[in-house]
Amino acid sequence: MFVQFYDNNWHNRDVNFQCPYIIYNKVFCDQKFRHHSADNEAFTNFITNESASVQKISSLYSHRHHYDPMSGIKLESGVDFFGHVENMARSSQVSAFVFDWDRTLQPYESMLTHSVDYLKAQYDGDDFMQALAIYHAGGHERFQKLRHMFGVIKQCKKKICILTGNPAILTEGRSIYIHVLKEWGITPWYLAYALDKYEFMAQDLFLQSVSGPMLRF
Repeated sequence: MFVQFYDNNWHNRDVNFQCPYIIYNKVFCDQKFRHHSADNEAFTNFITNESASVQKISSLYSHRHHYDPMSGIKLESGVDFFGHVENMARSSQVSAFVFDWDRTLQPYESMLTHSVDYLKAQYDGDDFMQALAIYHAGGHERFQKLRHMFGVIKQCKKKICILTGNPAILTEGRSIYIHVLKEWGITPWYLAYALDKYEFMAQDLFLQSVSGPMLRF
């Protein structure tokens, strides 16, 4: 049985031998996006086409968006990210999924360390949770794609794990991840911090229990 792992970091390609049954899928991203002059322009173009509610959420982030419009859309191979995940979910050879967070599930390289309650107290409106989830998805269209993708995984009864190297997960900001994921339609098997993700997965008892050769006696 195989676990499908999605991340935008090329480092995983060099260490995936540690877990041969956890398959690394490189998610395409703009490697120079932080220094790219179109970063702020791309974010402005994106956010002005979203609802007023999503725009209000973006204002709470005080311009710390680090938005990469190229990320989380396709794999490095050019294959559609969402379609690939859904096809793997339907495979009888796949038991679970592991997703990176920054520039994989969300098109940003940033998260707040404030709690979700702190943000909600500054938001005027009843649609806070959904607006927050749409913002982190990178817009309404991508929000719908994520919900459909996770719906297929749930329908196929496969487990989902989230690994992030963003230290915000170790702060009160963890609650933002949890509420956003809930709006995306999932409760992950676990949500954990890991800088070297293959080292983490190589020692993770759950992932080791659901990956590896199928033994028949």
